[in-house]
Amino acid sequence: FRTDHHWTGIGAYYGYRAFCQAAGFDPVRLDRMERRVHDPSWRGSLYRLTRDLDLRPDEVEIAVPPARADVLVHRAGRDRQLALFDAGARGYEVFLSGDHPIMRVHTSTRSGRRAIVVKNSYGNAFAVSLVSHYEELIFVDYRTYCGRLQPLLEESEMPTDLLFVNGALTANSRAHTAMLRSLLTR
Repeated sequence: FRTDHHWTGIGAYYGYRAFCQAAGFDPVRLDRMERRVHDPSWRGSLYRLTRDLDLRPDEVEIAVPPARADVLVHRAGRDRQLALFDAGARGYEVFLSGDHPIMRVHTSTRSGRRAIVVKNSYGNAFAVSLVSHYEELIFVDYRTYCGRLQPLLEESEMPTDLLFVNGALTANSRAHTAMLRSLLTR
């Protein structure tokens, strides 16, 4: 983006393709995904820091994978259904309906694979593409999730994959590495 520190939808797609190559998956081709422009006049985090009106707005482009997904968020003692793409959201929050401590996703994919994805908001645009390869996904935002990772590993019948997705701006920061360490040792 010109005005935000996150990946664009197309940038996240290319990251997803690289992941697929490393993981031995065949990526879903971009021409098999429904492409939409979600928010054609959005200004993101860098704009909020500068308030510079000369920054041209961004378009938030999304590529919708062909697999179906049921997304649940557990908050305040109850489950709430969300969407992979929130049509009512502003800007980057379209991906995964924004940030949530933990999300559970069941998909129409029948691969026998389950994954836990430990991420911050930078991973949201990438994570939506994973529904094409996993039956079950658990997205954990290490910044706000208060539990430990070990019980999640045990309750989800030991996932086949464990992914960590982080942005270049935060991957080596002391605060973020401390939060990740806490997730493993709480």
